[in-house]
Amino acid sequence: MAEIQFLGYDKKADDVDFLQNGGRTFAACAAADRVPVAPKLDPRQVMPPVNQGKRNSCVGNAKARAGRVCWYLDRGCRLDELGEPFSRWASYIWAQQFSGYLGKDQGAGVSGAIKASQQIGFCPESDCPYPSPTDRYFSKLPPACVPNAAPFKLQKHTPLKSYDQCYEWITQGKGPVLIGVDWTTGLLGLGSPGDLTLAVARSGKFIGGHAVTLWGWDGDRIALNNSHGGDWGDGGVAWVRPEVIDYWYTRGGEFHGMSDLAVPNIGREVVIADAGEGM
Repeated sequence: MAEIQFLGYDKKADDVDFLQNGGRTFAACAAADRVPVAPKLDPRQVMPPVNQGKRNSCVGNAKARAGRVCWYLDRGCRLDELGEPFSRWASYIWAQQFSGYLGKDQGAGVSGAIKASQQIGFCPESDCPYPSPTDRYFSKLPPACVPNAAPFKLQKHTPLKSYDQCYEWITQGKGPVLIGVDWTTGLLGLGSPGDLTLAVARSGKFIGGHAVTLWGWDGDRIALNNSHGGDWGDGGVAWVRPEVIDYWYTRGGEFHGMSDLAVPNIGREVVIADAGEGM
């Protein structure tokens, strides 16, 4: 775990006006409707652990996985209705394209990921498999990627500004949350049981920005789905305490609810109670 230090979120690449003013305004539920439908939702049935390896592709990993959760929700939360995962590498390259970072492995911005999700969409992993450790960086994607991504476009994003908003967004079945936050050496070695406290978030030295997907919960803790493999945290997941979300937000973190993925010929009956608690 400790040797994995590849991240890839660069806040300087973000179009802040688009992120904050180009989406929907968060609308809170009535207090009586904010109770989660289940005490826990384990995200790993929908998003098994992945490892970005020695590539600065965290934004692409987070984008592709957020898209998969949107697909899952739009298909009525049926695991048997899910196809193959979306391509993490194509997601990274398109995020780079909209961040103005295309051409070398130098990361991307969250705004680039969201713009690519809305304007290009998501293509299947088989169209553009994630590179092996020995493969060189490439930005020329196979021809099938763009047309196969077109039917799966994100409609809107919603800026979220607190733990309460993130928690409500996730537990009410609105979608996942794509985030870009400060990462430290203390977070690199997080092990089981994956309890991400404020002390852990503040520990160690700042090493760069990192993009991950928030989706799932256990009580009042939100599941952070990382891209550093299954040995990190609790099988690839950290259970984030409320004060950590608010701490990251005050440090300039980006939190954006993803929702309304266009899924061909599929209705949108959303019942998340059957998603399951564990693996």
